[in-house]
Amino acid sequence: MVYKCLLAFWMILSLFAWSEVSPLPEGCHFDEECIVELPESLCGDGTRSYYKLTLRKNSPDLLIYLESGGACWSQETCRMGHVLSLSRKKARISWVEEEGLLDLSNPAYPFYQFSQVTIPYCTGDVFLGDRDTDYGSAGKPAIIRHRGYKNVLLTLNALQRFFPSPERVVLLGRSAGALGVLGHLRNLDAAFPHSQKFALQMQAPLSCPPSCSRKTIVKSCTIGMPLQHFLLFHMPAEWTTLVI
Repeated sequence: MVYKCLLAFWMILSLFAWSEVSPLPEGCHFDEECIVELPESLCGDGTRSYYKLTLRKNSPDLLIYLESGGACWSQETCRMGHVLSLSRKKARISWVEEEGLLDLSNPAYPFYQFSQVTIPYCTGDVFLGDRDTDYGSAGKPAIIRHRGYKNVLLTLNALQRFFPSPERVVLLGRSAGALGVLGHLRNLDAAFPHSQKFALQMQAPLSCPPSCSRKTIVKSCTIGMPLQHFLLFHMPAEWTTLVI
């Protein structure tokens, strides 16, 4: 009798715990891309950002993709098309549709069975900004919220609910997103300390720590190619006060 009561009590607790922790965000379904709102995340113009999620049922692996989209660091560059978007972009319910690494329609694709997360790019700061900058004048302010760094941190924190300990995690970035990959390696490790982690960059501008001189770049990085084929990336002070 006591055994039956304990068993019934355990089953009730199990059902209660299951109801408290949902395996999927509201409105999402397995194997379908959905939009997950992220209340504290912001685009450059102050509109709220989000992340896109495709959960593969029973998949132990996770792919996180940082979008491309240029950058801006002055009133001119933020207005003249150096960055694709500083506002919340229309949610497109489909992942990147290209050949090779980003072809998710092909079962031969190396990450086909990975759960996938896309972090939209709308802050003009290669996912490394942590400050608001006024590029206008006293009478006509032009405030850009360079919050890309925090947006990635918010997403990583949110993902731990659905992926507490994936076997493998890949952080993949393209162009501006590729630079963001470098700035978030430690954050990725902190979010998934027990997972096997990989970082991939596509179409990445040449980046280098401050101690890397022009002479070192020519000697170590260009492999005989003209230096103008590469871009040495320096973090603008308008973006961040962080030391990454």
